[in-house]
Amino acid sequence: MTYPPQLHHQEGRKFVNQVPRWMRLLLAIVSGSIYLAALPSLEKALGYGATAFSLLPVILTAILFGVWGGLISGILAAILNTVVLYQMDETTLAYLMTQGGIAGSLVTIVGGSLTGWLRDLILKNESLYSRQNQNKVILERRDATLKAISSAATTLLQAPEWEEQIPGFIQALGNAGSLDQIQLYQKQIPPIGKPQYVRINNWISPTSQCIVDHLNAERFSRWELVLSQGDILVGPVENLPQGERDLLRLQGIQSILVLPIMVGSNFWGFIEYDDCSHERVWSALEIESLRIASDLIGSALFRQQTELLEKEQRALAEALSDTAAALNSTLEFEEVLNRILTNVGRVLPHTAANIMLIEEDGRARIVRGLGYQELGIEDEVLNLTIGYTQFPNLARMVQDGLPRVVVDTETDPTWVFDPKMAWVRSYIAAPIRIKGKTAGFINLDSSQPGFYTSTHVERLKAFANQAATALENARLLEETRQISITDELTGLLNWRGLHQVGQQQVNHARQHNLPLSAILLDIDHFKSINDTYDHDLGDQVLQVLAERLRQNTRPTDILGRRGGDEFLILLVNTSLEEACQVAEQLRIAVVNIPFLVDAGLIVDATISLGVSTLTSSIQDIQTLMKLADHAMYAAKQAGRNQVAT
Repeated sequence: MTYPPQLHHQEGRKFVNQVPRWMRLLLAIVSGSIYLAALPSLEKALGYGATAFSLLPVILTAILFGVWGGLISGILAAILNTVVLYQMDETTLAYLMTQGGIAGSLVTIVGGSLTGWLRDLILKNESLYSRQNQNKVILERRDATLKAISSAATTLLQAPEWEEQIPGFIQALGNAGSLDQIQLYQKQIPPIGKPQYVRINNWISPTSQCIVDHLNAERFSRWELVLSQGDILVGPVENLPQGERDLLRLQGIQSILVLPIMVGSNFWGFIEYDDCSHERVWSALEIESLRIASDLIGSALFRQQTELLEKEQRALAEALSDTAAALNSTLEFEEVLNRILTNVGRVLPHTAANIMLIEEDGRARIVRGLGYQELGIEDEVLNLTIGYTQFPNLARMVQDGLPRVVVDTETDPTWVFDPKMAWVRSYIAAPIRIKGKTAGFINLDSSQPGFYTSTHVERLKAFANQAATALENARLLEETRQISITDELTGLLNWRGLHQVGQQQVNHARQHNLPLSAILLDIDHFKSINDTYDHDLGDQVLQVLAERLRQNTRPTDILGRRGGDEFLILLVNTSLEEACQVAEQLRIAVVNIPFLVDAGLIVDATISLGVSTLTSSIQDIQTLMKLADHAMYAAKQAGRNQVAT
């Protein structure tokens, strides 16, 4: 199963770049031509100072093309101003300067470059904000959906007639996900004839543009083949076959998400989520959350089959509800995994259970487990790392994404015997799937042969889906946190990150009576580098310096960009004397090796460094940085390119 890519909305950049390049170029040429045509009249009225009006088309070009557009158009305008005015009056260049022609041209060049730089900076910051805002919207939708599931799960599964609870549950899902329409279909097999799909519930938003029509069973012939395998249908209706596309268009539907509803191992029907206002892109997190809803409906149906199944399904619903509440809470990721294992045990009894995650090196590590302490093997099992390719059941789950059941480990050829695990006689596992890839497994072991069968698969898959949601949620939260504390240019910590991590280091050093030192440095005469070349090259110098600092410090040291060309290094477990030695090594590493930038230019630079160390009177990172700042100022006052304390 594959998921659609997540959109990174860049509205400001889209607003500028949606105009074709040739049209932007034509607009810039036309504006420049209008100015040149009006120049003689302006010159008669205002004198040679009229060249300052060339700033208008130059600023327009800078807005359309950025800093390079502003700089190049400013230079062209200055040249054209000089040529045109000189031809008009045949005066000398000196006379032009005295009349303000050259002065106006210089204003044009500077103004165009500055406008283009500001335009690029604004669009860059807007892109960062868009990524943060997108993650926020995804998390808000996920939270609202899980709240709806959590609040409805117990009621839905305890009601005498589940059909009475479905309308309210579906309405809650629709409101939580900002949907236009939700349709619930059941597959019914008549005594004679083909299977039919009956729409047993249909919720439409009050503001929806969807049009309710009569059913056409033809559109479901292909859907059953896909959905009955546990796969989904998702995306714009434009991507569907023509017959299905035409039928959905008649209802005003532009984008769909269709999830199967499985009762046990049987395909019962499906739930269709519709967006009639635009071609919606469904995030992986949103799909996984709504999958829990379809699993919940399937669980409610399964409960009604027999009184025994009714009791089991109630336990399943309560467990899913509890886990959904954990996903919706502020619990740490490890605590959510513990909750998942605990709730699995409420509906799928086992002797022992564990959650495995596949790490970057391709090996699988057990991160959580239950039941092994009673067996006396907890220390051996927890944090155990294995090559999953050596175990056929794990390897196949990675390949096909399907759960595995071993009814009897002594007769199943796929089972790998281990003397320490000889007590395992029956085994069931489900892969944790994220964006179509297996990220881990939930494994259940039983000491009774024949304990697990295929009827247990769907229950375990529901928890595997929740584990996938927890993993994706943790990834999004970590991505958002990293964006908020990371300097986009250098990849080091930014001001906020330095304060957060720095205060943690100060607290740790004070608590354990450990040394902690700080180095604050900046590039000597960095402004002249920007003035001599440009700000883009200055940014490259900062990036090269950041990399050089990484290469000459320890992995345990904390590096950050405080702002501008100032960098801060926190040296953990390092005295003042040792910190001064590190600072001198950094100074030599910068002064001895010139900066090679992308343009092929070699830039010589030096740095001034100030060193401070933690004392009993220092309680916060701000004070430690302030002392390093004073020391750096002393180094500059003493002639720069040196270390001071």
